[in-house]
Amino acid sequence: MTTLEPSAAQQQLALLLVSRGAIITAQSSSGVTGHFVTDKGPSIMLGLLLLLLCLVPGVLYLLLAKNTVYESFSITLRPTTNGTALARSGQGKGLASATWACAQLPGVTLTY
Repeated sequence: MTTLEPSAAQQQLALLLVSRGAIITAQSSSGVTGHFVTDKGPSIMLGLLLLLLCLVPGVLYLLLAKNTVYESFSITLRPTTNGTALARSGQGKGLASATWACAQLPGVTLTY
């Protein structure tokens, strides 16, 4: 719950999340959705298995492989008599950042 109106809360949340590296996919007066993209390195176990089977594919895999992870989030805004109710969902960094952004709003009360 925040004391801001839904449109002001939506704008603040979008700015806060973008400042942390989020990619916003949708914004409306009823919420903000988006995701974070994280590039992780190759799987060491798979690289070792390929090295054991054949040297060249293992080396190529360990040098070139990337594992891109998308961690999504969603913040739903609902007007109330005292301001705006906030409901957040997501996974990993997305949920953590959504919770952080909600906590930055003025007059916020978070429930878990």
